[in-house]
Amino acid sequence: MPIKDYINNTKKFHDKKYLSKGYNFQRKFPNEDVIRFENKFLKKSSKILDIGCGTGRNVTYLIKKKHTVHCLDFSNHAINLLKKLLKKKKLNKSKYKLIIDSIPKMKKVNDNYDAIIDCFTSYALIKKDFEIYIENIYKRLKKSGVLHLQILSKKSDLFKKSYPSKKIFTNSLNKILRKTSPFFGDDYLFTFYLRKEIKKILCKNFKNVNIETNSRTYRNSKEYFEYFVIDCKK
Repeated sequence: MPIKDYINNTKKFHDKKYLSKGYNFQRKFPNEDVIRFENKFLKKSSKILDIGCGTGRNVTYLIKKKHTVHCLDFSNHAINLLKKLLKKKKLNKSKYKLIIDSIPKMKKVNDNYDAIIDCFTSYALIKKDFEIYIENIYKRLKKSGVLHLQILSKKSDLFKKSYPSKKIFTNSLNKILRKTSPFFGDDYLFTFYLRKEIKKILCKNFKNVNIETNSRTYRNSKEYFEYFVIDCKK
């Protein structure tokens, strides 16, 4: 896989899964840390950009909490599924906007937001593109706006025990090939960070960066999985 084509390769994988599995490709309930973020940081009727919104597991929750949500995904199949879901739930059209666009540049995103949510989306960027992405997020946040980011840790077995996957640069795997991995078969690039690495990148733009480390296990505690839950205030 040529590195220049890695984002397109990721899109093709997700398009295929949305076509074959539909709403079952993703969890159907809002992410627990997104719920905590909303309760802690968001004022009433906030304007939010949900990056990598998929079929809307966080979108419907946020709209029901009286926020306006701009929903961004690079898969038109995901956006079509989300559109049908929002219509089925009879949610007010003025409370959401659907955007088909790609990170890191997000050329179709022209608004500014009280909050931006990235719930396990940008781990699919190489480090160089992730740094561009963070700069673009910062520009699209209002004064005192907040970024909620969830991203993978190098201390996870997914990275430490990566063979037979190939490492690209120092942070990325070309795909997940280990059969005992909980993400076996995910045929696209994964990127991981140490806490000090991710903090260094975020602190170039954000003044207030709070990083929590979350973990869980798989296969009767044989597989360790670690990730960061990050809140950054502009």
